[in-house]
Amino acid sequence: MAYPKSWDLLAASLVAVLTAGLALAGITNPVLGLLMITLVPGYALVQAAFVGRSFSLIEKAMLSLGLSLVLTVLGGLLLNQTSWGLQPGSWAAWVGGLTLVACGVALLRREQPFLLGSSFSPRRFSFGFSGGQMLMVSLATIMVVGAVIVARNGAEEIHTTVTQFWLLPASSTNSDSLKLGITSTEIVPVDYRLELKAGDKVIQEWPTLKLEPNANWVNTINLPTDLGQGQKIDAFLYRLDAPNKIYRQTTFWTGQPVETSGK
Repeated sequence: MAYPKSWDLLAASLVAVLTAGLALAGITNPVLGLLMITLVPGYALVQAAFVGRSFSLIEKAMLSLGLSLVLTVLGGLLLNQTSWGLQPGSWAAWVGGLTLVACGVALLRREQPFLLGSSFSPRRFSFGFSGGQMLMVSLATIMVVGAVIVARNGAEEIHTTVTQFWLLPASSTNSDSLKLGITSTEIVPVDYRLELKAGDKVIQEWPTLKLEPNANWVNTINLPTDLGQGQKIDAFLYRLDAPNKIYRQTTFWTGQPVETSGK
């Protein structure tokens, strides 16, 4: 039976699940996102680590804020080195998963006082700060949160990953063969799937192409001889982590004039 005063852990778990679920579905909720950046995961860790310890409300708030920001930054650094990358879904899964684990540990320690030497007895919160001190701490908190949001948005604007994708004649004399190429400047290795089509007919397909950051892939394709003039050739590039969404697309029309140097 859950401890009757564990509504706080239930609320933290619900926020974590909702945030992760919405992010994985491609839906961003600014309120839930802000809570997960500044409060919820840190609060869950405080409850798991300091069962039975009495903190004032402001102490608990500052601990929760500090630990939440640390988890956010640490998660960003770690996810940036994985194949998932730092995306809303992967970040929400990271902080949401840590929050759920911490809530589970805190609940277990509350129900089992002998576990890890914990002894839970709820105490009333006390502020322990004057009005002026509370105002200064609140302003500092707002400044920290604002700095994190500005830095995060700036980092997203500065570092934009790019995958270049092209389809060109293989020679300067005719367009019966094409050169297909990919250049990846993604920050992590990416697995792609490539499909070349003439109308609705698949000419050639590459089920898996793995490119390291700053790597190139180029292939020459001889077009079928039965293709007529003015045939549309489409090349579709997919990321295997989003297999049903076209990531890049390029088009070539057979029979078009081939430009030569000097013109």
